Amino acid sequence: MILNKKILITGANGLVGQAMCSLLQKKKIKFVGSVKNISESSFSFDVAEMNISCKHSCKHVLNKFSPDIIINTAAFTNVDQCEINKEECWMVNVVGVENLVMYCKRKNIHLVHISSDFVFDGLNGHYSENDVCNPINYYGKTKLCSENIIKENISNYTIIRTSMIYDYNNFEKGFLSWIANKVKKNQTINIVDDQFRTSTNVHDLVKSIFVIINRKKTGVYHISSDVRLSIYDIVCKFVKKNGFDISLVNKISSKELKIIAQRPKDSSLNCRYAMKNLKYK
Repeated sequence: MILNKKILITGANGLVGQAMCSLLQKKKIKFVGSVKNISESSFSFDVAEMNISCKHSCKHVLNKFSPDIIINTAAFTNVDQCEINKEECWMVNVVGVENLVMYCKRKNIHLVHISSDFVFDGLNGHYSENDVCNPINYYGKTKLCSENIIKENISNYTIIRTSMIYDYNNFEKGFLSWIANKVKKNQTINIVDDQFRTSTNVHDLVKSIFVIINRKKTGVYHISSDVRLSIYDIVCKFVKKNGFDISLVNKISSKELKIIAQRPKDSSLNCRYAMKNLKYK
């Protein structure tokens, strides 16, 4: 049980971080959230300013709070921007994880790390935890590199690969934000119908994280809806559910989409192992 454990949640102002903090608050579990810039938001829980890509900042905060569990939700997730700003992407997604890992290694801290379906090339789909990783964009490469750093240095870890995280009650964060902003203004959006994902409800995700830390589950888990849909179908489902005009959603092919970073065609995740071992469904 984690009632007497101290938990640190990085990226506490992000979609997953906020949901995780909210869940722990409801369960009356003690925790502290960390954010890169504490002045950007107001919080209803204890929060510390920590830049995970800065070794000194990490060391200061981690030594001050001495957590028993670290849940790392902080990441540079804009896939196109990762191609443009490779140094910043590397610092957050790789160096940041390395800083956390070094502390966890010294203190034998349980590290829960959020990774991505983009560690796969998308040629096959329905990927299980043991399938070969072969990222095709820089974002995916940094997420795989961070996974390897964790695996090579500590044994008390849990890596969660997930995909297209959303919250129907929070349109300000996650991939739904730009969609909601467009359709609210009656602006059309172009969505590909030849790329496939298993989208993830953020509340299901954080419930599974709670099971992981409460039961001390380690290893690699794929956690998402386990329902393979095209991105077009995922977006249409959201638009219909929230009463927006479905005619605003245009179906296009990947060849028609002007993007900087290459995307996997089918990065759908096989989540049966997690569903069986975590019983989060």
